[in-house]
Amino acid sequence: MQPKMKNRNYRLGSIVLGLAVTVILFLTSCDEMDEPTPIEVAHVSIYHGSPDTDGLDIRVSTGQINNDPFEFRDFSNYLNFYPGNRNMKFIKSNAGVVALVDTTFTFEVGESYSVLLANTANNLEAVMVQDSFPDAISGKAMVRFIHLSPDVPAVRVLADEDDLFAAENFKSSSDFKPVDAGRVSFEFVAEDGQNTVLQVPNVELLSRRYYNIILTGFDTPPTGNTHELSADIIRL
Repeated sequence: MQPKMKNRNYRLGSIVLGLAVTVILFLTSCDEMDEPTPIEVAHVSIYHGSPDTDGLDIRVSTGQINNDPFEFRDFSNYLNFYPGNRNMKFIKSNAGVVALVDTTFTFEVGESYSVLLANTANNLEAVMVQDSFPDAISGKAMVRFIHLSPDVPAVRVLADEDDLFAAENFKSSSDFKPVDAGRVSFEFVAEDGQNTVLQVPNVELLSRRYYNIILTGFDTPPTGNTHELSADIIRL
């Protein structure tokens, strides 16, 4: 049996929307000659990985943080959040106040987190991953794999035909690993090795940079949906 292979588009970097400021980094003391006092923050990025969910408004505690609808495959970059328990609501854009996801996450001072919108519209959920960045290595890019395709079983990832990541299930993510900087071709392979589900050739990775490799979209899109299986390569 011939392996199933797809070679589809990918994006190096995702749209970064204009987001409202979530915290003020510095407060000025009463004495104008004093140095500004830093506020302790956590760092939170948000990625929309639900391939049949329309644009969303994002509310953190009581305030909306996006100006434009947050669409499929949009990425926020890291935002500064007040630490502690933070309620996050994801609401269909311009469609009232009923939240598709209403959840609370705990963010710690100085830590970094990724909040990933996952699954289909009827089962939309927000998955939080605490980010840990190992020291970068000269001549190497640091990459992490995140599986967000709802109809694709566990997959392995190869880089230039060499095993890079062991099988990750839907909604799971790997740790960061080093790969040689420069042009790299990625291959997403079924856990049993029988099928290649996606190939992403000739991705340019920079030395000492960190990247998310996100598998997203539908392997078999439902009727009327055009979000086929694809990969976002996002530099952090």
